[in-house]
Amino acid sequence: MASISFLLTPQGTRNLLERAGFRVLHWHDSTAEALQQYQARAKAIETGALPSLGTHILMGGDFPTMARNLLRGIQEQRIGLINVVLEAV
Repeated sequence: MASISFLLTPQGTRNLLERAGFRVLHWHDSTAEALQQYQARAKAIETGALPSLGTHILMGGDFPTMARNLLRGIQEQRIGLINVVLEAV
Protein backbone atom coordinates (compact mmCIF):
# COMPACT_ATOMS: atom_id res chain seq x y z
CA MET A 1 0.00 0.00 0.00
CA ALA A 2 1.83 3.07 -1.30
CA SER A 3 0.15 5.47 1.14
CA ILE A 4 1.93 3.83 4.10
CA SER A 5 4.99 2.31 2.45
CA PHE A 6 7.53 4.86 1.26
CA LEU A 7 11.04 6.12 1.78
CA LEU A 8 12.05 9.74 2.16
CA THR A 9 14.75 11.46 0.17
CA PRO A 10 17.92 12.25 2.11
CA GLN A 11 16.91 15.91 2.31
CA GLY A 12 13.39 14.95 3.39
CA THR A 13 14.86 12.79 6.14
CA ARG A 14 17.13 15.61 7.28
CA ASN A 15 14.22 18.08 7.32
CA LEU A 16 12.13 15.68 9.42
CA LEU A 17 14.94 15.15 11.90
CA GLU A 18 15.52 18.88 12.25
CA ARG A 19 11.79 19.53 12.70
CA ALA A 20 11.76 16.82 15.38
CA GLY A 21 14.29 18.86 17.37
CA PHE A 22 17.66 17.52 16.30
CA ARG A 23 20.71 19.37 15.04
CA VAL A 24 22.76 17.50 12.44
CA LEU A 25 26.39 17.35 13.52
CA HIS A 26 27.57 14.94 10.85
CA TRP A 27 25.90 13.70 7.64
CA HIS A 28 27.62 11.13 5.44
CA ASP A 29 26.04 9.33 2.50
CA SER A 30 27.63 5.88 2.66
CA THR A 31 25.68 4.39 -0.25
CA ALA A 32 28.75 3.95 -2.49
CA GLU A 33 30.66 2.14 0.26
CA ALA A 34 27.64 -0.02 1.06
CA LEU A 35 27.24 -0.95 -2.61
CA GLN A 36 30.80 -2.25 -2.71
CA GLN A 37 30.36 -4.15 0.56
CA TYR A 38 27.10 -5.78 -0.50
CA GLN A 39 28.49 -6.73 -3.91
CA ALA A 40 31.35 -8.49 -2.13
CA ARG A 41 28.90 -10.07 0.31
CA ALA A 42 26.74 -11.33 -2.58
CA LYS A 43 29.80 -13.05 -4.06
CA ALA A 44 30.60 -14.59 -0.67
CA ILE A 45 27.03 -15.87 -0.37
CA GLU A 46 27.16 -17.38 -3.87
CA THR A 47 30.44 -19.15 -3.23
CA GLY A 48 29.69 -20.13 0.37
CA ALA A 49 32.64 -18.05 1.55
CA LEU A 50 30.96 -16.04 4.32
CA PRO A 51 33.24 -15.55 7.32
CA SER A 52 32.65 -17.61 10.46
CA LEU A 53 31.53 -14.47 12.30
CA GLY A 54 29.41 -11.69 10.83
CA THR A 55 26.02 -10.06 10.45
CA HIS A 56 24.69 -13.14 8.69
CA ILE A 57 24.76 -15.02 12.00
CA LEU A 58 22.53 -12.45 13.68
CA MET A 59 20.13 -12.25 10.74
CA GLY A 60 19.63 -16.00 10.50
CA GLY A 61 18.65 -18.16 7.57
CA ASP A 62 16.95 -15.35 5.65
CA PHE A 63 20.19 -13.36 5.44
CA PRO A 64 20.98 -14.26 1.80
CA THR A 65 17.55 -13.04 0.69
CA MET A 66 17.80 -9.87 2.78
CA ALA A 67 21.30 -9.13 1.47
CA ARG A 68 20.23 -9.64 -2.17
CA ASN A 69 17.20 -7.37 -1.67
CA LEU A 70 19.32 -4.64 -0.09
CA LEU A 71 21.89 -4.89 -2.89
CA ARG A 72 19.18 -4.69 -5.56
CA GLY A 73 17.63 -1.64 -3.86
CA ILE A 74 20.98 0.13 -3.79
CA GLN A 75 21.79 -0.80 -7.39
CA GLU A 76 18.39 0.44 -8.58
CA GLN A 77 18.90 3.67 -6.58
CA ARG A 78 15.66 3.08 -4.66
CA ILE A 79 17.47 3.20 -1.33
CA GLY A 80 20.62 4.74 0.07
CA LEU A 81 22.46 4.57 3.35
CA ILE A 82 23.27 7.62 5.41
CA ASN A 83 25.31 7.81 8.62
CA VAL A 84 24.15 10.65 10.81
CA VAL A 85 25.24 12.08 14.15
CA LEU A 86 22.55 14.18 15.81
CA GLU A 87 22.28 16.37 18.86
CA ALA A 88 18.99 17.06 20.63
CA VAL A 89 18.39 20.81 20.79
